[in-house]
Amino acid sequence: MIVGPISSGVSKTTSLVMNVFGVGLISYASSDPALSDKTKYPLFFRTAGFKSVAPMASLLVELSIQHVSILYSSKYDDEDVDFFKQQFNARQVTADSMKFSESPSGDNVDEVVPL
Repeated sequence: MIVGPISSGVSKTTSLVMNVFGVGLISYASSDPALSDKTKYPLFFRTAGFKSVAPMASLLVELSIQHVSILYSSKYDDEDVDFFKQQFNARQVTADSMKFSESPSGDNVDEVVPL
């Protein structure tokens, strides 16, 4: 399971790629209604904002998901990501994170997304 990205456009692309590998994607900010199309984005999920991280972490536990990867851009604060990781870790869900520049290349995604 991957947490992020926050951009609807990046979520669409990432979700399509991760579908091939059977990896789910949860976004806490992507809002494009097109992402609700379960025939095109069957493994895409979203929550309603930053305060929803605790329920999101609880959902992962309920789904028996033990590891998440958090992908985020450099315009977001590392403290926010640390908060997410603390919430996941408190529920025995391990969390790795990777900060991307505004134009990620994808060359090092395999470091954080175990396939």
